[in-house]
Amino acid sequence: MSKLWVFGDSYSVPITFLKEPFAIKAKIDQAVYTTNWIEEVEKKINPEYSLDKFAANKPNVISQFGISNEWILKQVFEQFNSFSPQDCVIIQLTNSNRHWWFPELETESNLTQMISHPDWSKEKKKAIELHLKYLQNDNMDDIIYSAMIYSFMHLKVAMPQLNLLLLPGWGLAPETIGNLTDNVCDAEFDNVETQRLFYEKTNYDCRLNHMSIDNHYILADKVCEYFINQTPVDLTTGFVSNIYTKENI
Repeated sequence: MSKLWVFGDSYSVPITFLKEPFAIKAKIDQAVYTTNWIEEVEKKINPEYSLDKFAANKPNVISQFGISNEWILKQVFEQFNSFSPQDCVIIQLTNSNRHWWFPELETESNLTQMISHPDWSKEKKKAIELHLKYLQNDNMDDIIYSAMIYSFMHLKVAMPQLNLLLLPGWGLAPETIGNLTDNVCDAEFDNVETQRLFYEKTNYDCRLNHMSIDNHYILADKVCEYFINQTPVDLTTGFVSNIYTKENI
């Protein structure tokens, strides 16, 4: 039996997340999200799959909201010796501008988004404001992102029989076209104003893994097609788009 491993950010939290307080606060509809793309991939690669088994095997999905690629890399390499040939490993990359700034606060990696964090002291906010003004370097972020990809690709060299997929949340990655944010998540809105109003109304994204349920099934099919037939994952086509308009948000 192939073992499924998933590492990533909020695009990759498991279906069991729905039982947590944050999911309830975000008003994710459990009547709609009875599955997610990870669970569907598990079903397809392991026909003997069952939800009870999946829930009990939760450590195979190692993901967290708001984390950085450094955190993901650490989790992957800590688990490397547990990988077996023929396992399926999905490394869902996050935004290159996120970094593991605070050792014990791995979810606080997106400085721009969290500048108004209520728990941050005045001194911490001021230090971050100065960092963003004087030290933020997009070129450095891109170089680090590329270095991360080369590090992950080394796993394919070290273990050629391992089924490894790099799935980009932002940016690009080998053997994929497009990314989850631009081509799936954001494309569900008919325009940027609708998207702004949606988040203003909901405060938290009420879509599990930032996508509607139909797109979970589509993503799972594309991921499995990669594992079975080595077909590159095209995130730019085939997904349901323009779901949300000003009239229905």
